[in-house]
Amino acid sequence: MTYEKNTTGVASRKERERQAKKKDILKASRQVFAQKGLHAATLDEIAEKAEFAKGTLYCYFKSKEDLFVSMLEEEFINFSESVKEVLAQDLPPDQTVSCLVASMLRQFDENSDLLRILNQERSTLTILNNKNTETRFLHHFRKMINMIAKHIERGIELGQFQVLDSRRTAIAIFNLCHGAALSSFINGRPINNTDDLTLITNLLLDGIKTRKSTTKVTKTLSPGNVCEKH
Repeated sequence: MTYEKNTTGVASRKERERQAKKKDILKASRQVFAQKGLHAATLDEIAEKAEFAKGTLYCYFKSKEDLFVSMLEEEFINFSESVKEVLAQDLPPDQTVSCLVASMLRQFDENSDLLRILNQERSTLTILNNKNTETRFLHHFRKMINMIAKHIERGIELGQFQVLDSRRTAIAIFNLCHGAALSSFINGRPINNTDDLTLITNLLLDGIKTRKSTTKVTKTLSPGNVCEKH
């Protein structure tokens, strides 16, 4: 019995070490890919950055392209986790939408090097977009969209949101934030800015159509106060 427990403990420790090495490789690859792009980057440079032998990389990834896609997949998982944390807060649905927009803009801002990679490697991603790669990304994207959609449905049930397609609305929220972030990045503006946060939030919650029967003063939002509980 003691032998079995020790064996299990050793196996668990080895797996933790393996996952730690994998994370180190992914972290190093992100830095090298962001600096040089997919084509110019080499596995030798990534191995040196991670302080591993080049052969170690092949224990985890089949090729440089597989490492590139795995790195993007890992970062998207992290992005989805931040969305999950926002949706788990005990806030009214409309305020959660504001927090969600703020969180997405902040995530894009903190990971602007990934925007650089995605912008530089658009043609490459199209080439790499085989069935296996598409499946890996779509699984995480759909999971995130479904989480947001459930929140939209809750807002509909509470009468805060009009009846609409919750899933398409969730996709629209992501696309608005991603589009604004990419535009700011390309034009050299801060991604996490008050103007975009206010515009996207008001557009989602109030729309652009005037309401002749009411006079509404648009609230200006800022990343610092948007998620405060009232």
